[in-house]
Amino acid sequence: LISSCDKLYNFHNSGSDYISIETMFHKGVHNCSGVKYVTSVREPLQRILSHLDFENIELETARQLLKKEIQSDEHVWGTQPALFNNFYIRFLLGEDAFFLPPGEITESHLESAIQILQGFDLVLPLEELNRNSWPLLEEVMGWETHKGSLLERHLHDNASVKGKHDAQAVKIFSAEHHDFYKLLLVHNMLDMKLFAWVQKRFQDKHGNMLKSKTSSFLG
Repeated sequence: LISSCDKLYNFHNSGSDYISIETMFHKGVHNCSGVKYVTSVREPLQRILSHLDFENIELETARQLLKKEIQSDEHVWGTQPALFNNFYIRFLLGEDAFFLPPGEITESHLESAIQILQGFDLVLPLEELNRNSWPLLEEVMGWETHKGSLLERHLHDNASVKGKHDAQAVKIFSAEHHDFYKLLLVHNMLDMKLFAWVQKRFQDKHGNMLKSKTSSFLG
């Protein structure tokens, strides 16, 4: 786990300019000098459906996980109860909140998570990763601008990653597994609020700019 700025800089010094943190965002790396902080946030229930599918987790197993204590063993990461209970907030608050039992994430934790995201250079709702927003991502990250077929490949890869777990899939899931869907809503209501904040912030900061983009911008 990357838990300090020194560890982050060591990765950079070994030749890594881009580092992805996928487990938890430790306090030790919240404010590292010279680092650009960027994240994409997926609609919480779409993320959960994708995770259930990827890890091949049965619904009843997931239901039982929500009754368990949060585990710290990295070897059982794929079936951490935290992944089904306000995971985004837990991730952002790191060791201060990640291992709290299901149901103990509060509005105060939500406010703290929002405060952390306010310090990021870019917070991108995943559905906004498209031809219009790609130049914004490149500008913030300092990447060389991709155009034409190379850009299309990146966007295709992103669509492949998002796969079949879209808004329509959540709608179908809610109809076919209504009780479990309601349970997931209860357990992820604060993540839903966080995602709504992310969407609004993105539109407030970048909406007008994105509307003005034309296909000629990308060549």
